[in-house]
Amino acid sequence: MMQGSNDCKLATILVIMIMLLGTTRGFCAADYKDEARPMVIICKASACLLDDFYGGAGLGFDNYRLKQRAGLIAPDGDLLNLNPGLSARGWNGSLFFGYGQTYSWFYIAGEIAAGTSNTDTSYTLSRNDVHYTTKVNARTSYNVAILAGTKLTSNHLAYFRVGYIRTLFRTEELGINFDSGFNHSETHWENGLQFGLGMETALYDHWSMRGEYNYLRYGSIKTDRGTQFSVANNQFILSVIYHFTHG
Repeated sequence: MMQGSNDCKLATILVIMIMLLGTTRGFCAADYKDEARPMVIICKASACLLDDFYGGAGLGFDNYRLKQRAGLIAPDGDLLNLNPGLSARGWNGSLFFGYGQTYSWFYIAGEIAAGTSNTDTSYTLSRNDVHYTTKVNARTSYNVAILAGTKLTSNHLAYFRVGYIRTLFRTEELGINFDSGFNHSETHWENGLQFGLGMETALYDHWSMRGEYNYLRYGSIKTDRGTQFSVANNQFILSVIYHFTHG
């Protein structure tokens, strides 16, 4: 229910952004006689957002939500059905490269990125003489995304993001005094969808900074032992960007 509520809230925010994009026009000096042609920005200030190629680095915070489902058989024959909710928090870092262009009031960009995270979590169950521990961590990620938005002024951009992400997860399960003790670990590359909102601001010359929130939803992680984890992530990132074009 909580994940569904988050999905509804995000969808509502995206709808509002789309409505704003349909009614807002930028205030950057430009020449766009042909509406189908890219906007030619005349940057007269020391800080102005530039089109064309860009690259940057980001630092942020991951807040994963996991739901585990597992079945264990105790020595007395009892079936233990586990369904705990887990929270995993940690820092993330990323490098990205993209190309952006303004068409009249509308901005669109394509972006690729690679990142890493130190996020991990664990769950422990102790009952009589049995002990069970599971651990999950997230590490390397790769993603591609489309950014679409509008330049509110010559140095402010509001946008939303839709993308595809692939992340490396590691799971570990340890069981003591069950019918068969076990210590099992696996790695899983999981695919997911990325939805986000952000704001970018020009700093000086070719440099800008942006802050964004992303919601990531993955498929279920399934281990060889039959344990499953549903995974979602609320991600916050602050990035510094260099624009290669000359304004």
